[in-house]
Amino acid sequence: MLEGASVTVTVVGELDEELAGALRDAFSSHVLEAAEPVESVFIDLRGVLFADTAGLGGVAWCRRHAARAGVPCRVDLPIWRIGRR
Repeated sequence: MLEGASVTVTVVGELDEELAGALRDAFSSHVLEAAEPVESVFIDLRGVLFADTAGLGGVAWCRRHAARAGVPCRVDLPIWRIGRR
């Protein structure tokens, strides 16, 4: 969702390898390739029921690319949702 110069990417469900790819794609199109400059990014993971290492790797990829672009990136992930299925 694009709100002015701030972008919120919301993830719901299981953050696994498949969803991590969708997260990277959404981040790329709404942040890295945005028509207007983006001033900040919020990755909302409060709706995530489970996150594995591939999913967390997708979040790390977004943070790394935001930093390279000079865009602050904040992540909200309840830590208790990370673990084994």
